[in-house]
Amino acid sequence: MKKPNFNIVLIAIITIMGMDLIDTTVMNNILPKIAESLHTTPEFLKTGISIYMIVMGMFLPLSSWMAEKIGFRYTLMFAASGFGLFSLLSGLAMTDTQLFAFRAIQGLFAAFSAPVAMLAYLKLSENMLEGTASLSNYTLIMAISGQIIGGIFASISPESWRLAFVMQVPFACFAVVAIYKYFPTQISSNQKQKIDLVGLCLLGFSISALFVLSEILLKEIDLSIKIYIAICVVVSISLYAITYKKIRNPIIDLSIFSNKNFTIAFVSNFLCRLTTYWVFFAWPVVLYHLSHLNTIYISIMSVCLMIGTIISKKTAKHIVYFYGYRTCMVLGLLGVSSVMLISILFDIHYNYITFCAVAMGYGFVLGLYQTSSNAVMYTVADKNKLDSVNTLKSSGNMISSAFALTIFTITYDLYYRYDISHHWLDRFLNVFTQTYYHVVVTAALAQIILVVWIILKMDNVKETLQK
Repeated sequence: MKKPNFNIVLIAIITIMGMDLIDTTVMNNILPKIAESLHTTPEFLKTGISIYMIVMGMFLPLSSWMAEKIGFRYTLMFAASGFGLFSLLSGLAMTDTQLFAFRAIQGLFAAFSAPVAMLAYLKLSENMLEGTASLSNYTLIMAISGQIIGGIFASISPESWRLAFVMQVPFACFAVVAIYKYFPTQISSNQKQKIDLVGLCLLGFSISALFVLSEILLKEIDLSIKIYIAICVVVSISLYAITYKKIRNPIIDLSIFSNKNFTIAFVSNFLCRLTTYWVFFAWPVVLYHLSHLNTIYISIMSVCLMIGTIISKKTAKHIVYFYGYRTCMVLGLLGVSSVMLISILFDIHYNYITFCAVAMGYGFVLGLYQTSSNAVMYTVADKNKLDSVNTLKSSGNMISSAFALTIFTITYDLYYRYDISHHWLDRFLNVFTQTYYHVVVTAALAQIILVVWIILKMDNVKETLQK
């Protein structure tokens, strides 16, 4: 492929990923405006719109497999065109029912957009470390853009929220045309394979059910319903594990877990996200409690956190090239643990500038770990199993992010007199210091445990330095 064409393809792939990411971040800002326009409440709207994630999780196991089946070109064109169309329809919705329906179908196309775009980008990259590092930077820039765009569209007029959906159309058109004209012809690796319907149904249901469970776990819903959903998830995963060996072409090749380096990277990445990603939700609340600043200053702090992650990528690459993946992962987790503990001191002796500096430092060390752990998963796996790696990583990221705040809330409430009858936000002003700091220390210690496990069990895989 000619260099100009190659660059156009990469831009198109990044655009497809950005469409999904910007959509998610913008929604956080415009939700109150949508509720006001459609004469409903943000709480009801959030519950209904979560169907987007439920449908996405349902079809996520199929995404990478389908790309290998019919080719990345057609899968990406299908995803971008459908995502753009139903984003437009969501922007034109006149009732909450219409919006929920369009968002549900859009979630189907989202399952084939970002995950497939990520895999395509990595396959076109020189190596997995360079690919994951640069891709992570692009996605974070998109997330920052989503924060800014969402703030703008939330403040123009009562109906300006519709622009957040309509603006996806030109992006989708560009991506479809660019992929169609310039994406290289590929020979699909599993054209003759039949779809694993058992795996799709069981795993798709499990991912969606886990997301539903994360949404209702802390709400005042009958406990029996929560237990029933949890049992269904366990049964579904168990059934797939039992029938896996009898499936000729499984939708996810679980044999990759026989590689201990992949297993350690995947599990530690999942647990790290589960015990640290609450920061993205809680620190804005902490900052508001300490300062009572308006949302602009709080958004600046969030951007500082993301900028720290972006600038960590170059450092992560140097560490991996010279000292190996394990070293970078360990340094990243030790950094996360240290910054968490340091943040307590800066909370006690509050200053806005130092708070933002701590946020940037947290983003930096978290970026060291995330870059190395994500890249090593693809590096150590067989090249013909990258679709399974991608599906597992995408599913793990989705589930861990969904449960991160839930885990934080449960831990917070357990520390607060072992009373879990109220949400942590309801009592935040009364018992902020003592209970919150206990949770921070617990999360920091969890990273130390992961460090010990990685040092004792994982090989120090190295990447070849690019000249």
